[in-house]
Amino acid sequence: MKLRIRILISLALAALGGAASPRAAADVAVNINIGPPPPPIVVAAPPTLVVVPGIPVVQYAPSLQVDVFFHEHRWYYPHGGYW
Repeated sequence: MKLRIRILISLALAALGGAASPRAAADVAVNINIGPPPPPIVVAAPPTLVVVPGIPVVQYAPSLQVDVFFHEHRWYYPHGGYW
């Protein structure tokens, strides 16, 4: 019985000591790096779209000189490692 109480007190102190540590609260950081916007792609008229094989919800425009994809009413294209 005494051993069980000692274990519970030790666990409670360890939990409280870790939560009350000022260093733990100081280590929080948030970084948001959106980067510059990509250059726009301008076309005279909406291009003809073709379904991507194996992914029926995504379409692409094979007639354009760049990779442009269409999914759920939005256009996507890769630029500098981002979409």
